[in-house]
Amino acid sequence: MAGESAAARGFALPLGFLFSSPSLAQLPERHTSEYRFRNTVAFWIAISFVEGSLLFLCGAVVSMCALGDEWMRRGLVEYAYFAGSLFFSLGAYLGFFQVINVGNATTRLVGCRGTSVEAYWGSLLYFLGALCFNVACAVGLLPHTDALSWAAYWAPSTLGSVCFVLAAIYRVPPQF
Repeated sequence: MAGESAAARGFALPLGFLFSSPSLAQLPERHTSEYRFRNTVAFWIAISFVEGSLLFLCGAVVSMCALGDEWMRRGLVEYAYFAGSLFFSLGAYLGFFQVINVGNATTRLVGCRGTSVEAYWGSLLYFLGALCFNVACAVGLLPHTDALSWAAYWAPSTLGSVCFVLAAIYRVPPQF
């Protein structure tokens, strides 16, 4: 088996499934026996948001406790917030991924119009807002100065909040 390729021996690139997987339109229907919820993008969106929420909850509960050591507080609060923001960004990206791939024959990783203009812009703004909060959570891991605190923490947090509000406005039905 010296002439065998790496893929034939079972060693393929880990991202190969993205380009060889069926499109969302080709996945099994819900009423068939082949359908498994854990194999859907919606499942992983939910898991990402739940994990992010649990990490934010952990950070919030620990921040209310009086911890004697700064390294404990930093490890259990700030790192939990940062990890939670990463899971939220993953969930927001997967939501955007699902919107841009509904009804498409091939899987797309980034831009295309998606199902509707409202769904596209709403999910994109949610994702951009989550990325802004990633920046703010990452800045929370750095040593603080007053100028750094405002420019690098509050500005992305405010921009992320504006993105979330705009996304909600896009997603609300016009007759509401």
